Amino acid sequence: MLDAHFHLPVQEQAEGILCTSRAAEWEEAFHTALDRVVPSLGQLPPSLEVDFPRLEALLAQREEMQIGEVGLDKRFPGRDGQAKVLQDFLCVARNMHRMVSLHVVGADGLMAGILDGTVATLWHGFTGSVETAKAITDKGAVISLGPRVERTNLWNRLREIQGLPFTVESDLPACGTYHQSLEAWYRKLASRLGWEVEQVEAHALASLKTLLT
Repeated sequence: MLDAHFHLPVQEQAEGILCTSRAAEWEEAFHTALDRVVPSLGQLPPSLEVDFPRLEALLAQREEMQIGEVGLDKRFPGRDGQAKVLQDFLCVARNMHRMVSLHVVGADGLMAGILDGTVATLWHGFTGSVETAKAITDKGAVISLGPRVERTNLWNRLREIQGLPFTVESDLPACGTYHQSLEAWYRKLASRLGWEVEQVEAHALASLKTLLT
C-alpha cells in the first residue's frame, strides 16, 4: 500500500517515499535498496547549515533518489534563513531534476508564494485550506494527506478536493505495526471521501507518478 511519506527504520514491505529530516540519516537512506522504496535526503529547521556538495554527490550516485523533507517551520527562529535554505534545496532539485517533499508548519502563505511550478513538489502533511490546495496544485504541486488533517477544517471539506492531485501518507517509521496503521488511515480517508479504498489507492498512485516522471 502506497505511503507518500514515511521514515526510518524501514521494513521490506514498505512502498513509497522514504524521507529524512537530518543529515545524520542520509547514509542509511542512501543505502536503502528496496524495489518499491524511493529514498529522499532532507534536512529541517532549526538547522540552517546544509552540506550541499555532499547532497549533490549522493544524489548523483542514485538517479531515483529525491529530496526531502525540507521546508519552513514557524516553531523555530530565522524565517529568512529557513527560506534561503529552502530555495537552495529547490535549486538543487531544479538542476538535478528531482522531486522535493515539503515540510510546512505555520507558513502556508510563504510556501505557496515560493512555489513557482519549476520543481516537482509534494506538500507533505497538508492541513491548509481548500483554496490553498487549489492554488498550489494549479502550480503542479501534489498535496499529501496524513492523519493530522482530521484535526483541521479541511477534514470537513475533504470532498471538495476530490478532483485535485493528492496522495496519502503515514508520516511514521515503516516498522512494527506500521502497515496496520497505514491501512486504517486509508480506510478512514476513503470513508470521508465517499470512495472505496481501491479508488483512493489508485488516485494516490497516479498523483505521485506525476512527480516522479
